[in-house]
Amino acid sequence: MQASGVAVGGGTLVGGLHHFIPLILPEALAGVSGAALLVTGASMWFSAQTLAREESRLLSAEGLNRIFEKTYASQISEGDAFVASVWHRIRDRLQQNLKADGLGSVGAVSASELKDLQSVLDDDIPQLRRLAAPLDYAEMVREGYQN
Repeated sequence: MQASGVAVGGGTLVGGLHHFIPLILPEALAGVSGAALLVTGASMWFSAQTLAREESRLLSAEGLNRIFEKTYASQISEGDAFVASVWHRIRDRLQQNLKADGLGSVGAVSASELKDLQSVLDDDIPQLRRLAAPLDYAEMVREGYQN
């Protein structure tokens, strides 16, 4: 008797909910969708603020100097005056251009482009320096000068 009462009561409950589900479900879905939209919007705002702060930090004089010092640490430690002089000549103009255009306008550099640039720095520039050197460069090499 009790089992049949539970079955009848459970059936009545499910049957009764069947009439309310179409009314409750759209409101619940709207609430969940609204909450998801709010969380997405807040996340996008927070990300935009974080990116703006990071861009400002990177494009400051200190930020650019840190990037330069990290990238050219070996040349700096060797006292390469050429690298330092080029950096001092281009730093302010680079900063102005990057601030005007934003970091988003700078495209990614491929590995092959970096390899080509490194070849210019390691091979082509020293060769051009030797060509522009005084005519007694051969004498300097005989005396033990190495590039």
